[in-house]
Amino acid sequence: MSSGSSISGNGGQSILSSGSSESGAGGDLGIVSGSGSTTSGSIATRVGESKGLGESLKISGGSTLGDNVGGSVSMISGSSIENTSEDIMVMSSDGGEKSGSVYVGSGSSVDNSGSLFLGSGSSARSSGGPVSISVGSGMSDT
Repeated sequence: MSSGSSISGNGGQSILSSGSSESGAGGDLGIVSGSGSTTSGSIATRVGESKGLGESLKISGGSTLGDNVGGSVSMISGSSIENTSEDIMVMSSDGGEKSGSVYVGSGSSVDNSGSLFLGSGSSARSSGGPVSISVGSGMSDT
């Protein structure tokens, strides 16, 4: 699925969506890559490049208009029975003048705000992974 390209104007818009319901649940939307005997297919999501302002990629769970719980967002790396599961990297890209910041936090609430957990996994054969926090160096550091 793709939309039209343009040399002098705006490119076309593509929307992939599921059905809505006024009395029941909205339709699910799944994007699944193919399985393979040696390697499964990958899924790539990326915003296009621009000579002007680069646009954002936003991933959010569903909001609720009533008194129910909003949807969660999970990022989980692939598992491996006999080898290593892969990493999850959350970072900003390099910048000529300033690199972007990375924010990790919980939301605010009238009653109790969410907690922030940072930890490493357990190991059945060795020690758990370390937790490291470091600060980058700069020209003004002493």
